[in-house]
Amino acid sequence: MSGLVADQLVKLITGYDRCNLVGRRFHLSMQTYQVREEVVFAQS
Repeated sequence: MSGLVADQLVKLITGYDRCNLVGRRFHLSMQTYQVREEVVFAQS
């Protein structure tokens, strides 16, 4: 999980690529590996 956060942070700081998780909450079940994303706020 920390690798995903670090990847998104590097993208945000460097401007290299679009961040996928800005404005979203990311849920990952470690038992079933199901992924769920919910929008917290819309990007402008």
